[in-house]
Order: sequence, then C-alpha cells, then structure tokens
Amino acid sequence: MKRIREWLGENWQPLLLWIGSIGTLLFIGFYHLESITSSKLSPEEIASLSQAKSARLILDNPLWLPYKVGEFLVLKSGHASIYLYRAVPAAFGILLVLLFYALARYWFSPKIAWMATLMLATSTLFLGYSRLALPDILLPLALLSLLGCAWWVNGTRHINITLLVVTITLAAVMYIPGLIWFVGLAALAKKRHIRLAFKKIPLPSLIIFTLCGIALVAPLAYAFMLHPMLLRDWIALPANFTPFETLRDFVFVPTSLIVRALPDPIHNLGRLPYLDILTITLAALGTYSYLIRFNLVRTRAMIGAAVISWLLIAFSNTVSMVLILPLVYLTVAAGIMLLLQQWYTVFPRNPLARNIGVFLILSVISISIFYNFSRYFVAWANSPVTKISFSETLPADLLQ
Repeated sequence: MKRIREWLGENWQPLLLWIGSIGTLLFIGFYHLESITSSKLSPEEIASLSQAKSARLILDNPLWLPYKVGEFLVLKSGHASIYLYRAVPAAFGILLVLLFYALARYWFSPKIAWMATLMLATSTLFLGYSRLALPDILLPLALLSLLGCAWWVNGTRHINITLLVVTITLAAVMYIPGLIWFVGLAALAKKRHIRLAFKKIPLPSLIIFTLCGIALVAPLAYAFMLHPMLLRDWIALPANFTPFETLRDFVFVPTSLIVRALPDPIHNLGRLPYLDILTITLAALGTYSYLIRFNLVRTRAMIGAAVISWLLIAFSNTVSMVLILPLVYLTVAAGIMLLLQQWYTVFPRNPLARNIGVFLILSVISISIFYNFSRYFVAWANSPVTKISFSETLPADLLQ
C-alpha cells in the first residue's frame, strides 16, 4: 500500500491526464450517437447494414469484413438499435485514435503525440465518419495499422508475438478496399527490416503463421472466385473512366480539404472545407519539416502514402476522404514539433518561457477543438439538409 501511495504521489499528474484523455475519447466516440440525427438513419447506412444481415451475405461479399462482423453480432445479440449499430464504427474510431497516439509518440514525443491526437479526435473528418453506421472509418484505421506494424517490426524483440499481430493485421487489412496498395508501400519502405526480421523467425513458426494467414484470407479468395467483379472494388479501380471527370476529381481532393468541399451532407456541413485554418497551417509547417528530412524512411513513406491516398480518393468509388485522416495529423504533429523546436531554440534553458510556448500552442488548439465541436454537434446536427439526409427508420429486418 505504501508503494502504491508513493507511486500515486509521483505520477498523479500523468495519471490524471490519462484518465481525462480516455474519458474525453469515450465522450467523443459514444455521446449522442443515435439522437444526434433524431434516431433516424441515412439510406447509405441502411444499405451498408443490409449487407451484414446474414453470414451468407457476408461470405458472398466479405469486403469490409471487420465492420460487417461487428454489425452482424449486434443484429444477432437481440438488442439491435441505431445506437449499437453506430457504436461499432465508433469503437473502431477509438482504436484508430489510440493507434495514432502510439505511432505519433514513437515518431515524435509524448507531448506532441498528445496534442496531435487531440486534434485528430476532434476533427471534422473523424467526427463525421466514425459516428455513423458506415464502414469508412476502417480505411484510416487499416492504413495506420500498416504503418504501425511496419515500424514495430523495426525494433521488436518478441518476434513470435510480433508475427502473430502482423499476420492478423495483414489479414484484416486485406478485406478493406484499396488497402492492398499500401501493403506494397509498407513492404517497400521497410524491406530491409522485414528481411532481417524474417531471418530471426524459426522455420516452424514461419510455416504456421503463413498457413494461418492463408486461412484468414481464404474467404476473400473464395468470394473472388464466385464474384470476379469484386476484384475491381477490392483494388479500388474506378467504375467508369472519363478524362475530364478524372481530372476534376483529382483537383477536388486537395480543394475539399482546404478550400471548398463537394456537397456531402452525410459527413460534412455544407461545402465547408474539411480542415480548419489551424490544421492547414500546422500541416503546411509539417510538410516543410518532413521535406527538410527527406532522407528519413518515414518521410518517403508519408509521401508515398499521400500520393496513393490522393489517387484512390479521386478515382475510386469505394474510397472516401477519411482515408487521408492519419496522414494529415501525422503531418500536423510534425508542424507542432517544428514550432516547439524553434521556440526552444530561442529559450533553451528558461522553463517558464518553454512552458509558455506549450501553453500558447494548446490555447490555439483549444480554439480549433471548439470550432470543430460546434460545427459538428451544433451546426451539422441541426442543419435542415442533415435532417433530410437522415430520414429513415431502422427496418424491421435489422431489429431481429
């Protein structure tokens, strides 16, 4: 008991910060999930949920499998509701935030990771996509999982545990449309470390985990044999290719982020850009920070991931804007790092001045958080267009 009191006396501040952060994250994820749209669903949500009504439907089209399995379990629980259906993507969203913090902490520092994670968790993209009964939040989660695994392999000492986690992650990622391109990017970026890691793996373990991986993706291969057209959605190829529309969509990706978005009342308010002015500014600084460190593997990986994301969002009908979410806020984290580095250069030893710098950044971040919260929970939730877009009741066949 004495040791516990001593530990609490030494660590009460970080413990309080962790409790507050987890509480805030749970509030963001699960508060007002059903009532924010007056207990109504959008047609897109009903269409997605209808694909998870039975095991046969899931096996016929296993794309977005983690989402479909979660929604299927909700349906079979006997307590299905709009809240629980939306809680499944919200849980994936919370996992995304935790993984983002872990990777940002590894790349930068706990302080920078915490600030960037707070901005991500309160962003328009995160709120608009993680709190609906749609599978899109799996896109950034899968991308972040690949980045995390690629860097985890780099320094792990527990090779069997690592191999198990990587096998399960890769198998899950394979069910997400468009993510196969990022699997290739991760393998290319960390090929030397992956090669060294394979040399440490005992042959029996390698054979066992390879067979497990094949078994986990077997339903996907079976679905491709039955329905070859699923391959197009899996690779995220465009349904129709016209040069003018392709060029227009290519330009709309960055302009939707920073200037003016396309109309999307399901996920966004009007035609406001997805990013606020502070995020845009910090992302610009972060881009500069990455470019002056171009030789780092993470820089080239970020550039490759950004290019692939841009192309997939522009050309594919199955990949949405939320895919780019972790890349934006990893760039924001680099921008915060650059600001703090410059401030600490001016005040290298003055603790008061250093703390003032952190306080100023937190103050501006607080304004951004207030703006995004008001935009989502007040303006978007009460917009007439939103009320029109969410006008469907939960069908009887989804209440079993």
